[in-house]
Amino acid sequence: MNDAANRLGDRIRVSEAMAAQDWQQSGHLSLRRMGLRSLPDRVPSLELLTSLDLSDNQLTELPPAWLADAPRLQRLVLAGNRLTELPATIGQATALRLLDVSDNRLEAIPAEIAHCHELRRIDVSSNGLRDLTPLAEVPGLLILDAADNRLSELTAAPGPPTLTALDLSGNELATLPAAFARLPALHRLDLSGNHLTSAALDILAELPLEELYLDDNQLDTLAPLPSSLLLSAQGNEASESVLADLAMDVSDYGLSLAIPEMTATQRVIDLYYKRFYDLQATVAFGDGMTLDLSAISRRTAVESVSDHQLFGTSAQVRLSPAVSGDERGDARGTAFLAQSLSRLSLAGFIRPVPRTWTLQRLQRSLAPRVLNVALTDSERQLLSTTAPLRPGAGYQVRVDIGPLVEDSVIINPVPLQLDDPDDEWGYQFDVVVSSSDVTVDPGPYELKLPLTGASRYLYVPFRTGASLGAAALRVTLYHRNNAVQSARVDFGIERRGRRTGHIKGMVDYALTDDVGRSPELPYRNLNILTNDGPSGTHKIVVNNGERAIAVTVSDQQATTVLTAIRKRLTEITLGASGKQSQYDDDNRKPAAGFIMDLRRMALSGAQLWQAVVPDVADRAYLREHLAERARIQITRATYTVFPWALIYDIPRDPEEDGTLCPILTDWDQRQLELRDYPVRCPEEASHGLNVVCPYGFWGFRHLIEQPPSVRTGILRTSIKVVEPAQAAAARSLALDAALTATHFTDLAACFAGQFQLVPCDDKAALETALADPRLPLAYFYCHGKTEKQADVITPYLEIGRDTRIAPGSLGAWHEAGSWGTSHWSETAPLVFINGCETAALQPSDVVSFVDAFAGLHAAGVIGTEISVSQRVAGEVALNFYRQFVGSAGATAGTALYRTRIDLLRKGNIAGLVYTPFCSMDLMLERT
Repeated sequence: MNDAANRLGDRIRVSEAMAAQDWQQSGHLSLRRMGLRSLPDRVPSLELLTSLDLSDNQLTELPPAWLADAPRLQRLVLAGNRLTELPATIGQATALRLLDVSDNRLEAIPAEIAHCHELRRIDVSSNGLRDLTPLAEVPGLLILDAADNRLSELTAAPGPPTLTALDLSGNELATLPAAFARLPALHRLDLSGNHLTSAALDILAELPLEELYLDDNQLDTLAPLPSSLLLSAQGNEASESVLADLAMDVSDYGLSLAIPEMTATQRVIDLYYKRFYDLQATVAFGDGMTLDLSAISRRTAVESVSDHQLFGTSAQVRLSPAVSGDERGDARGTAFLAQSLSRLSLAGFIRPVPRTWTLQRLQRSLAPRVLNVALTDSERQLLSTTAPLRPGAGYQVRVDIGPLVEDSVIINPVPLQLDDPDDEWGYQFDVVVSSSDVTVDPGPYELKLPLTGASRYLYVPFRTGASLGAAALRVTLYHRNNAVQSARVDFGIERRGRRTGHIKGMVDYALTDDVGRSPELPYRNLNILTNDGPSGTHKIVVNNGERAIAVTVSDQQATTVLTAIRKRLTEITLGASGKQSQYDDDNRKPAAGFIMDLRRMALSGAQLWQAVVPDVADRAYLREHLAERARIQITRATYTVFPWALIYDIPRDPEEDGTLCPILTDWDQRQLELRDYPVRCPEEASHGLNVVCPYGFWGFRHLIEQPPSVRTGILRTSIKVVEPAQAAAARSLALDAALTATHFTDLAACFAGQFQLVPCDDKAALETALADPRLPLAYFYCHGKTEKQADVITPYLEIGRDTRIAPGSLGAWHEAGSWGTSHWSETAPLVFINGCETAALQPSDVVSFVDAFAGLHAAGVIGTEISVSQRVAGEVALNFYRQFVGSAGATAGTALYRTRIDLLRKGNIAGLVYTPFCSMDLMLERT
């Protein structure tokens, strides 16, 4: 077959593989082990590509376009090819974090690699390199593997000062440059298999090394080294074999080196392939699986070790029995065992291994992993999905993460494309199981997920009650108190003889469609999950990773409490009529009136607190753990919205007036102390029963977020601002004209030089503004109302003069305007719905707009719990934007919190009305 035919065949195989993989969605493309000799010079846009694996082919060159057209590429694996050079376009892959070009034929490294400022790990082992100088210019490099090259001399440091791990084994070095002293972060260094003499080690004396490997050099003495150093210097005159201390004859092998931790196993495997690959060796894992190391590549072996990291606490590396009379093989085997033992922080040991173990080839599982849920009886026997559960009986819910299994009841499994583990073992999740219809201990339960393969099964017992009919339970997967995924499982409870039940589960809430990105979600101190059950109840689960508190609230109880607290807040801010602001023209209220507001609101907030956490011990526990500013995430798998900012957690006796916190007794002066936004009340020590203090309210003490469920990608924490940037501003012309004009003048001044304020007074203007794929901000300063359409009460926002915008309008514009699936994929706006004098709009109506904008991939929404006066609404929005877009560059959570406190200092509690339906860490990212 001629070269043209080969290229055509390669191009077809590449095209078919790219079409078969969902790489434009996941970012990951694998063309590994396809026998490719060439790549197409041009390919479809690689703009969305983040990971590219081209290893174990026969490539002799990498077309420049594969790097130049992939601006987001973070991981590039080219190992096991026949490359003689890297294209200069490597310098255009500025997002690159990992580069593996091991086992090629490279003779030089292009200078353009210095432009890859994000590179953290480079593997150029097993090439023909004679110079590493260009790598010293990669500013943030942490790990460099340059083993088995042709390095005979280093004229400069082989990496930047940030370097922490360096492997130069298997080269021809006789000396080390003085520039080694300029590697102040280096803690792991492998120089084994070179020509170094003892004099060359002097330069290492000042390095903060924790691991140093000097095997098989020409050392006659060892310089004084720290006793804490993990040192291996076997095969030198200066060191005796560590095997001498074991008094064991290893000449016939048939022995196994037991290694008590998997990170050490990786170290020994690496040693084998770099220095002793000619020996016959196997590695066995705790699950009984055994690999023949001499029959697989180093990359496959490393992946296999990762696959087995949770199957046992140890691994065993075994050398096959030596051939009789093979003195060289005997010496090599002894050296491998000695050097392996020297590389173990725990010395390990050698013992006989049963000869009956079966050798098996382990295949790496490439099946996507999902959240699997199934129901079993009390003996862990699976239930049929068409069978009802019996009243008063014990069952178990089985949870695991792994390849989709046939018996999982989840009908919409979300693939977990896991890449960046929490540690070398894999991923650590918490699972909480809750229900209003059955009795279950919520947990939390730990679920460890290995780097590949499935987790163990987690069984959580539950018991049905006497009630018959539809029932449900919820399984929620947490990572650092972020509700990463939550699934509702519905089933029926019926007596014997009836088969009306149907077990079905659905993932109805997620913060990411790729749980492998869970580590990107910032830590939260507390998560509160709210959802509805089929029995007309609300289930509230409060979880801090150590303790899960599950509470069932009836619909009537929830309605009573929520209606009362919102009515109280409305009366305080807008009077009995709900239409008249209770503040002066500067939105202030005298201290006496302000304190009375706090007294009244504290009673209502305390009732809400007792309703959602009725147990006294649970309330005390949470109060202790939330004494100062915390980061609280609300997971809302329901349309019911709880006003979490209004919770008051200082114990209150409703029959007592309460004692004022000292900051209130001299409020006109003490309010100045809040200018620096303290994390707790300055008089916290004086708090006790019946104390009235603004810091008793969660909204004045904590950062609270209510992020909507994410349909694609991950919950956004940044909004990329691409100039020239606009801020769409829809306004109602039915509001007070003078206040509106002043407000928009102030907004324009706030945005000046950063965003062009684009007023939208009609539907066409708003649709045009929202069609901008790079829109960072959208603002609604308007009325909110409802109307009955086809017997359905529909909320809408009123802009211009009676122009109505319903939640469904947004999706219709998207479809009719062909905005496309990538609309707002790069830059997505934070939408601020400022409901001025919006008494007709309920919190659930606001949520309709939150979900509608979430469906368009908006970064988030800020909305109101109740109606607010136009004057207060204007001040809140202006202060928020000054914090968010101004020089402070505050996050959305911090900007809203500071706005609340600034209003509070005026004796105004209306800041509690506003809720961020987005990540509290959301902030502008200016390019």
